[in-house]
Amino acid sequence: MLIINQQHLPEIMDELLAKDSVSKEDLQRYFNRVVQELAPKAQDLLHQIDALSLEVHRDPFALLEDLLALDLPDQRSILEGLLAKGYLRHFQVKYCPQGPLVFQGRTLMAYDEQQTIKERIFVETSYSTTGLDQADLVEIYVERPREYQVGGKQAPALYIANPYLMGTNEEAFKADNLHGIEEEAQTPVKDMVLKDWSKKVGPRSDNPITESSPLQEVQEPAMSQMNPAMKRYLAKGYAVIHYAGRGAYYSQGFNLTGSVEELDAVDATLRWLDGQAAAYYDLQATQPVRADWFNGSVAMTGKSYLGTLAIGTATYSRSKCLKTILPEAGISSWYDYYRYNNLVVAPQGYPGEDIDSLSWYCESFLMNPTNTSPNRRERFMELFDQMRHDMDRESGHYNAFWDERNYLNQADQIQIPMLIIHGTNDWNVKISHLFKLLKASGQSKSCRNFLIHRGKHICIHSMTNFPFLPLMDAWLDHYLLGLGQAPLKNGRGYVQSNLDPDDWQLVDYDQRQKLNYCLQEGALVKGEASDVTGKERHTFKTALDFSSAKDWQEQLVQTDSPLALRFDSSELESSLHLHGDMVLTIEAKSDRPKGALSCMLLDLGKRQMVDERVYSTTDKQLAIGLTSRLPQTTFSLEPQDQDVHVITRGWMNLETPEAIANDQDYARYRIDMIGMDYTLAKGHRLGLVIFGNDYLYTLHPKQSQTYEINLSSLNLQLDMIDEFE
Repeated sequence: MLIINQQHLPEIMDELLAKDSVSKEDLQRYFNRVVQELAPKAQDLLHQIDALSLEVHRDPFALLEDLLALDLPDQRSILEGLLAKGYLRHFQVKYCPQGPLVFQGRTLMAYDEQQTIKERIFVETSYSTTGLDQADLVEIYVERPREYQVGGKQAPALYIANPYLMGTNEEAFKADNLHGIEEEAQTPVKDMVLKDWSKKVGPRSDNPITESSPLQEVQEPAMSQMNPAMKRYLAKGYAVIHYAGRGAYYSQGFNLTGSVEELDAVDATLRWLDGQAAAYYDLQATQPVRADWFNGSVAMTGKSYLGTLAIGTATYSRSKCLKTILPEAGISSWYDYYRYNNLVVAPQGYPGEDIDSLSWYCESFLMNPTNTSPNRRERFMELFDQMRHDMDRESGHYNAFWDERNYLNQADQIQIPMLIIHGTNDWNVKISHLFKLLKASGQSKSCRNFLIHRGKHICIHSMTNFPFLPLMDAWLDHYLLGLGQAPLKNGRGYVQSNLDPDDWQLVDYDQRQKLNYCLQEGALVKGEASDVTGKERHTFKTALDFSSAKDWQEQLVQTDSPLALRFDSSELESSLHLHGDMVLTIEAKSDRPKGALSCMLLDLGKRQMVDERVYSTTDKQLAIGLTSRLPQTTFSLEPQDQDVHVITRGWMNLETPEAIANDQDYARYRIDMIGMDYTLAKGHRLGLVIFGNDYLYTLHPKQSQTYEINLSSLNLQLDMIDEFE
């Protein structure tokens, strides 16, 4: 790492202006000309240059430093713009091999992200999933700045575990291979058959690898679901490692989603970086590879399944080199992705998918004729069938299979800081995964931080409403290179308001307060004990025929809908910022012992909220490297006002109440809804809807049923938070 300071400024000045000393006027003229080349329409930047030239500086070098630090419209500094245009080629050749270049406390994009070293490496895991006595080798791809080839351990690394990397089996998601979406009432599975499918084995050699084989570069193969924003960190002097995993195109073994064996395979790369595991250029394990370029610090990141493996690995790994994780839309418990409260609950848009489908989808070795055989295919299908049995889609109950895949069990053991990124409108990987991880890791020694946006299942690196990339830069620079202060205190995070896309609040999750609502005269009021006269209608009935899910939900939320009970509060006297858990306790009974009991919170009031979609601005580009760019994206308000917005929803299996039936045959249910961050504006009303099966998420009933609710038992407990500076 090289920190650019006063002693380097004469070199920069000499290379830019062919002089080692110039006047302030010379600097002003030069930078006015350069800025017109780097950003022709940046009139504001020209004004900033003029203003700086009027300030008092102790010498021209101090002015030069301030000018180099000014930001271009594409979020680069002028210094980075000059490096990208080749104005400081000699400076780069001289100093880039020394490690990341740091200017005014942050790393610079100074490395050519298009001219990198690319290696395919096979890392030795700790398990054999094939029945052999040798551990599986799994493929990873290492990309790093070419300038480091002359040096030693210099580069920090970003590590992205991506089971989609080498392609996916689209056959797994064909209609005939997916599950049905009608209820199947069966006894919960307790006899797990997916046992001893792997075995833990020792390394191939007892002797540590002390030397690497000669460098073997590869052409980058066709890769799936690559985030182009990661090129930014190659340009900053980081290495980027992509993991494909067991069962991938060239890898050995099989991958069963979420398992201990999967976490071990991800962790194998960290052990290799630590010098505790072997890796090779070949599957025959004859050409060993060492990470001689590595500086000892790595971060994990990625979205969806990729972010999930970052979370799982943080609970599993004891590697000294893993310093932090930045999961985006990650799963903290696989059960809560495909199930909820002993029900099958689908990810949005994937009603027939389940965890077995995902495993099949990611076994890209099946598409590689040189890495498969009839016996290997047959073995995978045996494991696939066992997985289908143990996951118990028929009852939806939690069991040992899901407990192994619940990373919240070990969340208190996480020892590294986390920056968790999630969208409130992500109903694929629901934002409850973020809140449950924050809660479960509350007693750990890690620093838990978060960023909540209003988007769906998306990446937000090119977003203009908030400087996310600068925050990520500061986070990585601090935790991997020791630069600057920790960006956030424990428990705090940035939250985008649902009322204004440009309003971001700093909140403290650990300072939540409880707010209780009950029923008084048929309305939601603050308090814990409901006072119900018994005159209110308290039954509803599910129906089976709708033109669409949208039609069903529109009917459901009506005030007098026969499909549900709805209770509203009075108009709020001030805004209410909900943040965290939302729990409904209620006593209920039904004419069928099977099925779902569901609920929904509504925001009642005419208003435009922040749109869940982001819009791309193709004429404005974000620089993420010396030559790489991304279109900028932005959140905006919805196109028009709406009277009703769904805040969150929750579900419970009627078969699994919190307490057994009472004298009136009611059973008490505690429905923890999807945790949420949401602000209700002053003058709006809070609505609660109680209903049966959720046609958007739960399985569909085969027959109608009637529900009865004991209104006097109703209690709604909400987490809320006060904003602070």
